[in-house]
Amino acid sequence: MRSLNGRPKFVASNTITAPRWAGTTASGDLEKAVCDLKATPGGELQVHGSGQLIWWLLQHQLVDEMALIVCPVSGSPCRPSGRRPPDAP
Repeated sequence: MRSLNGRPKFVASNTITAPRWAGTTASGDLEKAVCDLKATPGGELQVHGSGQLIWWLLQHQLVDEMALIVCPVSGSPCRPSGRRPPDAP
């Protein structure tokens, strides 16, 4: 956890404009922000815990590579927004 806390973070949010976490940036123009981050050297971008954001990134062709870690949940299957993923380009 310590290494994640020390890394810069980007928050995609419709409500958070001034995050309280150290090293965190929030933006309203998600597509521009992701393109700018991808153009900046310095390593990979990761998404933790947001299926809705992943679908959005896929739909806008902003994902270069995916490594999925699936943690099964007891009960009915969980799908982000109940939709199938977009077809690969």
